[in-house]
Amino acid sequence: MLDWSDGPDQDFSEAINLQKISYAEIISALKKEPRSCVEPKDLFIQDCFDWFFYYLNRIEHSIRTGYIDFIDVNSVFFPYVDKFRANIDEFGFFVSYRKYALVKPFLARYSEKWPSRMLKQIFPFTTTTENKR
Repeated sequence: MLDWSDGPDQDFSEAINLQKISYAEIISALKKEPRSCVEPKDLFIQDCFDWFFYYLNRIEHSIRTGYIDFIDVNSVFFPYVDKFRANIDEFGFFVSYRKYALVKPFLARYSEKWPSRMLKQIFPFTTTTENKR
């Protein structure tokens, strides 16, 4: 779903009970408290992102315990980091609401790949030494 922001709405109308979902609808659904979502489309979006952030949370845990290294997953999630940064309030609200405490540290790992001047603009919650100067 994160890939959809750069192109047209996805059309799933040929499948039974499927609808188009725009990137704006994704962002809108993530702004809502999960318990207040009643529309099927919003529930679907929140469910997808709930699982996605659950897995990011587990990946960070696996890195911390030494089961995997960050380099094993770095390239997979790198394209999505910009999307998270562009809508940090919406994604941050959802992650915080669901209490996925390890998502933020996982995304902060990507700060090492960015010049500090860019980080200050697009990733304000970075905690690298370089940004504390």
